[in-house]
Amino acid sequence: MINSTGLANKMKVIDLRNKFITYFSQKYKFIDGESLVSNFFPTTFTLSGGPNFIDLILKNGRAIEIKHENKNILSIQRCLRSWDVAHVDDGRHLSFFEMAVTSCIEGYSRQEQYSHHLAFFKEIGLDFGKLWISYFGGGNVKGKEFPPDAEAFEIWNHLGIGKERIIPLDGEHAFVANSVEPIGGPRTEMHYEMENRIGKCQPKCIPGICNCGKFIEFWTSVLYSQYVQTSQLERSEIYQFKQIDKNLVAAGFGVERLNQIINGYQTIYEVDTIEPIVEKFHKYLLKESIPKSTNDKKYVIQIVEHIRGLTFLAADGAFQLKGAKNSSRKSVLNQYLKKFFFPLLTLEINQLYLLEALVNLVIETYAPIYPYLNGNKDYVVKEIQERAKRLSLPLK
Repeated sequence: MINSTGLANKMKVIDLRNKFITYFSQKYKFIDGESLVSNFFPTTFTLSGGPNFIDLILKNGRAIEIKHENKNILSIQRCLRSWDVAHVDDGRHLSFFEMAVTSCIEGYSRQEQYSHHLAFFKEIGLDFGKLWISYFGGGNVKGKEFPPDAEAFEIWNHLGIGKERIIPLDGEHAFVANSVEPIGGPRTEMHYEMENRIGKCQPKCIPGICNCGKFIEFWTSVLYSQYVQTSQLERSEIYQFKQIDKNLVAAGFGVERLNQIINGYQTIYEVDTIEPIVEKFHKYLLKESIPKSTNDKKYVIQIVEHIRGLTFLAADGAFQLKGAKNSSRKSVLNQYLKKFFFPLLTLEINQLYLLEALVNLVIETYAPIYPYLNGNKDYVVKEIQERAKRLSLPLK
């Protein structure tokens, strides 16, 4: 069967990861990804594959020390974004996912780095005629005016992307500046034009803006050109920016999203690290004659998606965080747990052994990639059970 990119066989997630590592290891030094509990994100969990694995040390918010001797590095980073939890089951979003990223620290130029990624996409069979690019078109960002990222536009045009497919966006959609990451800057992204929409179209259907599903953002790059400091004034956040005097660029793709694209899947939940777990767990529920699970598969998707994140959070030490300095992280974790338990209650699933079976399915899926999960099965189940008791949920 030929899929939408012309590939005859479905590519597994682990094969895509291995192809990325093999291809880029010719030019970049591989390093292991960070834990979900990273010092770079002291108020939340690792949410991107950029600066956390670059392993920068910020000194007094002004200076950067480079720890790695190699200036061009690559990694595959597990990420968790709590704000995407509400969008899980829309066909496009995951709260837990992997990013395959290269970072250049005073290394390759942006044009060289981007050309490496395009060459990799060509090798795995992406149709370049369906690629669109968005970039920062200039404007106000958190109270400060920034010029357009003209360099990004020129690079993409030079690399063969037509001007009509290079779209300028505002600071809200194309500039990283928030209270979580201490550095930021203009962002440029690749979007793939899909054949089928899965949502309603906005009046102006362009990549990076419309959520109709016609365009899937799967690759992003940030030029980390600004220190970002925030302070609180009554109920408002005040942002201050300071120019970074080093060339720091991270670029990478969402592993699951690219796997969805190259296999021609309509939704991201069809990739082989998700759909088999959904199908097996759904069969468990039908076998146990849990009636509500028959027609409410969207809740099963939510359960599987969230248990993936919780399994890694537990294995990475998130349940052991203590003290006032971790209060924000603990709040994020509690909200994530509530999102996980809600569909369980909705489907009236209260058997603890089904929860254990679910954790087993996740670990069975990811252990070939993350062997450390094998020794954490009992611990993960125990911690989630304990959290259920604290929330007065009737697992038995």
